[in-house]
Parts: sequence; C-alpha cells; structure tokens
Amino acid sequence: EEAWIAAAQVDPKWKLCGQTALYFAAARQDAMDAEQICRFLMRRVRVPAAKRDDWGQSPLFYAARQGHKELCAYFVEKLGMSVHQVDIWGETPIFYAMREKKTETVIYLLRQGASLGVNNTFLESPESLAPVEVARELQARVKEWAEPSKPSSPQPQQGDSKKRKRAAEDEKEEEVEEQRSAAEGPRALQEWAAKPAKLPKNLRTQLAREKLRGEHEIIEDSMNHKVTLVTFDALEEVRGLEKMLVADQAVLFKKKLFVRSCRAADFCFVWGAYEKDCQFFREYSDIVASRGKVGSLVLVARDKRTKQVVGFVHAEKGEKELQIAHLKVRSDHQRKGVGRLLIEAAETQALSAGWAFESVSVRVLHVNSRAQQIFFCLGFDIYDEPAPESTNSMLSMCLKMIRRAEHIPAPPKERTKVAPYVQRTLARWHYRNLKVRRQVSNCPMPEKAAPFYDDVSATHPSMPDLIPVTPVSSPRTDKDEFVQVSVWTEYVQIQGIHFNDLAL
Repeated sequence: EEAWIAAAQVDPKWKLCGQTALYFAAARQDAMDAEQICRFLMRRVRVPAAKRDDWGQSPLFYAARQGHKELCAYFVEKLGMSVHQVDIWGETPIFYAMREKKTETVIYLLRQGASLGVNNTFLESPESLAPVEVARELQARVKEWAEPSKPSSPQPQQGDSKKRKRAAEDEKEEEVEEQRSAAEGPRALQEWAAKPAKLPKNLRTQLAREKLRGEHEIIEDSMNHKVTLVTFDALEEVRGLEKMLVADQAVLFKKKLFVRSCRAADFCFVWGAYEKDCQFFREYSDIVASRGKVGSLVLVARDKRTKQVVGFVHAEKGEKELQIAHLKVRSDHQRKGVGRLLIEAAETQALSAGWAFESVSVRVLHVNSRAQQIFFCLGFDIYDEPAPESTNSMLSMCLKMIRRAEHIPAPPKERTKVAPYVQRTLARWHYRNLKVRRQVSNCPMPEKAAPFYDDVSATHPSMPDLIPVTPVSSPRTDKDEFVQVSVWTEYVQIQGIHFNDLAL
C-alpha cells in the first residue's frame, strides 16, 4: 500500500542520481507489484521512461537483475528499451540476469537479440560468467533462443497465387507457434561478410584525383606481387578482406555455445574491426591522406598480372615496437610469400615515416594454431605474458608474438667451450662378446693336488704350455705351492666374474 501511495503522489520530474520512480518500481522484489506499479506510473502519472541514469543504465537493467520476465517484455516491446544498451562498465542487461541466475529472463533477452559474446571493460562476456546450472539449461533449450536455422521466407509477388496461399498457411502456423528468435548467429555473420561495400560519394572525387597522379611508388615486390600504400581505389577491396578476416576467425568458435547468439558488431569490437562501412571508410580515408604519418599505415599487395588486391596489412605505432593489427591474404594467394612481403614492406615504410621501433609484434588468437605456425615460420616467438583470467571471454584470449626488427643488429652469441669427453673407465657391457684375459695370481694349491691343466688354454694354438712358477716376492714353502695361470676365454659371462679380475 505504501508503494502505491508513493507512486500516486510522486513528482514525475523527480530524480535521484538520474533515476526516476520507474527505476525504484522496477527494482522491487515482487514481480507482480513491480509490473503493476510500472504500468501505473507510465499510464497515469506519465513518468518519462529515462533511457539512462548516472551509471548509463535503463530500468530494463533493474528488471533483468530481479528476474522480472514480464516486466522486461513490457520495457522492450512497449517502451522500446534496447537489449543492447551498455552502461559505463560496458555491460548489457543480460550480464546482470546471468549473474543472478535468472534463466527465464536470460532466455527472453536472447530471443530479443541479446548477445552472449559482447565483452565488457574487464574482457568478460555473459557466456564466460554463466553459472554451471544456467549454462546447462541454455544448452538444453538452445532451440528456443538461438538463431533460426532457416531465414524468413520472402514475400510472394502478386501474380503468384500458389505462393500466396502457401504463405498464408505458413502465417497461420506461425501464429500458433512461438515467436521466432531475433538472435544473430553464424548465418547473419556470413550475410554481413558477403555484403559488398561501396565507396561513399564524397570520396569519389579523391579517387578521380588519384587516377590523374598515376601509380604509387612500389615499396616491396616479388616475382608475382608488389606492395604499395593503400589508395582510394583499393578501399572497397580492403573492406572485403577485413570482413573476410572477421568471418574466418569466427569460424574457429563454431562449436561454442555463444556463437549461436553473437552479433557481427561484437566480433568487430573485440578484434578492432568496423561493423559499418561508413565507419571503415571514414577511418581509412584519413590513413590514406596521412600516408602513415599519424601512427597508422595500411599497405596492400597486388597481383602484377591482374592488378587485383590480394592482401593487406594494417600496422600501428607502438612503444618501441611496430604492431601488426590486421594481416589478411586471399586464400588463393596464400603460401606464396605475400604475408612475409607485407610485413617487410610495413617495416620499410615505418622507417621512412620516422617511426622508432626495435621489434615487430602481433596478437594471435589462442585457438588459431595455424596462424601461430605461420608466424613461427616468419621468425616470431611467443612473448611471455601473465595468464588471462578464467572469466575472460574466449574472443579476447590472444597470444602476443614478437620478433626483432630487420634493421636492429642481432645480439652477439655467447660461445661456451665444451671440454671433450674422455672415457676413463669401462662399464660391464663393454666386455660383452670380447676376448678377455683372466689372470689368477698367487693361487694356493693343496700339497697333493694333481697338476693343473686348462683344457681351453692347453688346446689353444697361440698359448704356451703352462709351467708352475714360483713367485719372486714370496719364498717357496713346502706346504703351499703357488702357480700363476693365464687363461684365455671367449664370450665371458660378466655376471659371474669380479670386475677387478678382468683386463683387456
């Protein structure tokens, strides 16, 4: 009752930190009261639906945090609040619903086109913050919120009576079925990448002036390709290559759940590309005019025979390093040295523009093993950095690869002297399958023992007859007789002989 009385007496222009009474009504815990009070405020008191408060949030954020699904539907469908609105932390309403484990609200926002791949300022995404139980529920009900497998059928023409009848029947079936999801996924991304870009009219005059100047200076060339600075006539082809680069990298995540509802704008934002063509042409026209003197340069590789743009590189000036932001080569011209040629040309042009750098660096996605192998072949190595947080988005997990610039001399190599190995002792296995001489010296013999004969030594042709010998060091006694015996044997079993009794 107190809430209803306050809602009836509230001043429509009253605000606290940019929040009207509609914010406080949406933040109530009871879903029924929150929806009824919000409708009352908008219908009778006519409180303006403020789009954002001091934190950049709309009432939809508070309704999503509390899990009020019907109230979220009222804000989105009736008041026109956007599910893509971001606050000062770069988060959308689905972030707050995901943290509070409001599964039904999350699914509704996804059906309205909310993205699971959007990143906040901490490089986190709703998919990386999803609790285990919410992630399992989304996986089980993926058909409810994911991008439709088939696009919507086009409207039939007036003359096609059969098509009109089929369309009418389909409309009746769709009325019975649930509303189609507005999520954007891989199909929408491919359509965005396939859409050709057109040069704006205000840049066509610059294009006409370039044609009068003639061809630009060649920075690097090979047998079949040449590298020059980007020009206005190449911007449309470069735009197509940039879209192709985004689409190719998105394919690496095709088995992930968040790709089923991830916009092209989210991929472009994380990877430093542009979603809209007008933004691309505005930025790259400034780069063309500056010719690499403002901290960015773009080079294109052309086929000498067809004059077609087959690759481009976008480099930026860093702190004592040349940063490769984008590098793309057409698939039919890969493995022909075009990428290496573009990087070498970027170094040459950066030096001519007065950039001071000692190394060349590039960031590669963790999952892009093929690109990592290519940069390894180009002389790059992985730069040691702290491991990313466990809550970071998979789109933002990259490896930094770096190599020494070509104009920087290589550091002197330290020479270490290795002493030659000298074998001073012999192991037991060195005596296998060798002819070994066993010496038995000072062997006491019994008084009445028979003369000692060795069958092997006696029959061996290279051995003399065995003669009892009295040792010089000890006098001969009557009790003991000492004999020195030399025995030659082949294939001695080392296990039964003491190591000190063996000699080569």
